[in-house]
Amino acid sequence: MSTVSEVMYYPRMNCWRVGWTEKGRPRHRLFRVQGGTFLDAKSKAEKFRKLLESCGRVDNRRTVRHTRMEYLTTKRERKMRARAFHMHSKGLF
Repeated sequence: MSTVSEVMYYPRMNCWRVGWTEKGRPRHRLFRVQGGTFLDAKSKAEKFRKLLESCGRVDNRRTVRHTRMEYLTTKRERKMRARAFHMHSKGLF
């Protein structure tokens, strides 16, 4: 019923479900209809999905900029790990 991808309604649970994949792990979040109206829960779920896409947290919607930023943040960690391994293998650690 929603035009946004991975936003689905579950009538048995009376909630909207947003699904996404982040770092290879499937994730989901539920938006219940109980607290408000049907359309309020739907719009909250759609806004949440669009927020995930704009932040780059959805793997299949990630831009080149988001991938590059993630690479640069993990680059230092990889370099430190390699250096520690090198020092350990040489007996300097």
